[in-house]
Amino acid sequence: MSACAFADFFTNSPTGSSINTVRKNRSWRSLGLFITVLTAGLSSTTIRAQEFAALVTPPRYELFMQPGQTTHQILEITHMGTQVTPYRIYTADWTYSSEGTVNFFEPLQTGSCRQWVALERREITLASQAKKRFRFEISTPPDAAAGECRFAVMIEGRDLKVKATDAISFPMAARIGVVVYVTIGKAAPLLEVAKMSAEIVDGKITPVLQIRNAGNAHGRLSGVLDAIDAAGVKFELSPATLPILPGEIRKIVLAAPTDDKAAQSARYPIKISGNLEWADQKTAISHIFVAPASPTITTSVPNKVEAAPNRTQ
Repeated sequence: MSACAFADFFTNSPTGSSINTVRKNRSWRSLGLFITVLTAGLSSTTIRAQEFAALVTPPRYELFMQPGQTTHQILEITHMGTQVTPYRIYTADWTYSSEGTVNFFEPLQTGSCRQWVALERREITLASQAKKRFRFEISTPPDAAAGECRFAVMIEGRDLKVKATDAISFPMAARIGVVVYVTIGKAAPLLEVAKMSAEIVDGKITPVLQIRNAGNAHGRLSGVLDAIDAAGVKFELSPATLPILPGEIRKIVLAAPTDDKAAQSARYPIKISGNLEWADQKTAISHIFVAPASPTITTSVPNKVEAAPNRTQ
């Protein structure tokens, strides 16, 4: 099992692709995909790593299938490094915590659907700037129940090393995970607003919704809401597009663009109204958000917007 921040779901990628790089004396970040860097327990401030660079598209898949159906998909991998690099490719189950952390599990977990997945191969080797159109297929059983199959296709760099000192080096595993959602039959989300409140998020008072998914497929909120603060200043807010998995309640931040000065300096209480949209449904809200009584209490809630997925019906 390994864990990482869940950047896949809520980091914007304008090109619909993602470059994930670990370079010597340079930090890494993920654009639209999972990426984990696993070392021998070393502090990140002491690590110098050889290059791991891959461009992968699409950043995720949202597929719709019927029982007894097979779908063929293509994942495009481009090696952006300067050295020939082998990659191991495999599937993993995953969970998503309320704090926005993902845990990956290579062993099959209870309820896993990964036995439905076939990969073209388990290893590939790419030269600098080489591109590989990697194929995988999913075959749902004829008796598959309505619901959602979720897994990740993992692309892991092989033979990478971290140089801690001039004399000591350690093996490193850097990997990208592309999330795949498969909605089976008539499965669908059923989103409900469980609670609305203002909380401290990243040191700032922020309107937050707690959304319950009573359906059997994941859902995401969208829409533009009208807001007016205590001084009568008007602005617009939108919900974070995090996935809300079946059976869970997830905190969803309502945020404005960072360059919207009116929203960034809003005075509470704030009245927010409008329609939250999800799937082909709408939920109307109208609520006055009051600043919390104990502003020293902090809450960390992911609030970024994710890249667009590959959708197949």
